[in-house]
Amino acid sequence: MNTDFAKNAARKLVAVVRHSPRIVAVIGVGIGCAWLFTPRPDVSRQAAEEVLAAVRAWPEDRGNINAASSRRACKRLKDGIFVSGLGMINNVDRSRMALPVSGYNLGTVGTYFGGGPSGIQPGEFIQALMDAGVVKRVSVQIVTHIHQPSSAALSYIPLQDTMGGGPPTPPAQQFVDRDEQNSVDLFIGTGHEAGWFAANPALRANLMGIAPPMTRVVPVRDISGNAVIPAGVVAPDGLCYPLRADRVLEYTDVRPVAYKAKEITVAILMKPKEMPQWVSDHRVFEGLADDPVLPEDVHFWTFRNTGDGWHRYVFADLSPMAGKGHYIGN
Repeated sequence: MNTDFAKNAARKLVAVVRHSPRIVAVIGVGIGCAWLFTPRPDVSRQAAEEVLAAVRAWPEDRGNINAASSRRACKRLKDGIFVSGLGMINNVDRSRMALPVSGYNLGTVGTYFGGGPSGIQPGEFIQALMDAGVVKRVSVQIVTHIHQPSSAALSYIPLQDTMGGGPPTPPAQQFVDRDEQNSVDLFIGTGHEAGWFAANPALRANLMGIAPPMTRVVPVRDISGNAVIPAGVVAPDGLCYPLRADRVLEYTDVRPVAYKAKEITVAILMKPKEMPQWVSDHRVFEGLADDPVLPEDVHFWTFRNTGDGWHRYVFADLSPMAGKGHYIGN
């Protein structure tokens, strides 16, 4: 009976094909389109792995992972962590400078955390870095050039006495120049450990987009006696550490969004590539304006491909992830 039923079905199908080939063609095209546009987990899984490779290729030496294509996360520093005991250092007229020493000269490369009178005590943030050997106290002589009116000039009154004759003769010496020296301590971070601190005013910009004032680096006297800012010394704005793309936790189906364009949303586990031990010091945490340094983090990104590879899209569309995401592992 089953054989007769199969034969009758085959005869009817042949008759339909013979008498209505257009209907059969439309049905075939519909089935083909349905197969073509139906998301296939294997294709989406491959796309997720391609996205993971793209994230691993992002540069590590610039940017903030939350704002641009970078594998570096940055935390802003609080203004209160700097040692502020030198008053105003005017880098415009170079009227105050440090006599060069072995720990602070024109060839020094590192970060500047401020300074003050000899023996000044830093805050807990700087002390934690000093305990870890990241920051050192460097003693220097600060020379302040003073240009001021002489006492004769201050007492001179340029008024003409019409009854007693002509105006008084002005003093020969109008101004007096002198140098004052003071012993101060500067707090300088050098070496590989100090490289975790970045000079980037954008990290410290407030909601209005205006960066607060930053402690100025003390100029150093060069061989000609001029005050010059050491090119390799910067005042840090943030603490930055590199992250690596560890693995994909979840991904959506690849979906067409425009002509020759498709998207996929992924959840990628990011872990620090390396992390110094002193970062876990609670005194360091308290000096950060942003959240503490995280041992790992999960980022949700949407990537778009228009034929030239997967690139991070501006907006992360998380709606396809809800209830329809594919998990990898546990």
